[in-house]
Amino acid sequence: MNIKKYKQYINITNIIIVINVILFILTYLLTSLPVSQFLLEKGGIYMPDIVDKHRYYQLITHMFLHANTSHLIGNMISLYLIGNEIEKNIGKILYSIVYFGTGIFAAIFSGYVEAEFFSPSISVGASGAIFGLMGFLAVMKVIDHKKSDKAPQRLLAGIVILMAVYSMEPGVNWLAHLGGAIAGIILALLLYFPKKEK
Repeated sequence: MNIKKYKQYINITNIIIVINVILFILTYLLTSLPVSQFLLEKGGIYMPDIVDKHRYYQLITHMFLHANTSHLIGNMISLYLIGNEIEKNIGKILYSIVYFGTGIFAAIFSGYVEAEFFSPSISVGASGAIFGLMGFLAVMKVIDHKKSDKAPQRLLAGIVILMAVYSMEPGVNWLAHLGGAIAGIILALLLYFPKKEK
């Protein structure tokens, strides 16, 4: 087996996707396992639990859990296309900071706003972090506007539009999407813009 041939596929984005798929199988396909309900109830983001019971791990675990098959597939396709585009430009370390940083901020933002103005609810999914990547990507493309890779730009622009429309669906945590996008834009200005200016 030629390991070098497959080495290009071993990156942070694809590892995250594999973990998401495995956890989805545990929570939904193996429904007889008690871990299913436990993961959703204890792993989903729920601000009262974080504040009152100090379950800070929910800020991370919610990004690896999904409500149903379409939720998982939509997020993982978007993550694969957008995540790989960003990761190859900024590297594994910065990419990890952007992905998890925006995902955590999205959770805190949505949880706080829900607790203050709406009814708190359990939320799962990687879309907060994915919208963070979208915000980062948008700034990245503006900074790199002189490049001529038009085809990838159109593809990624289409995904952004589809995900924006998806945010309007009933039951979708649009606050996490908004928080993630804001965090992504800010991180791009802090991490990517100075790098390109050198």
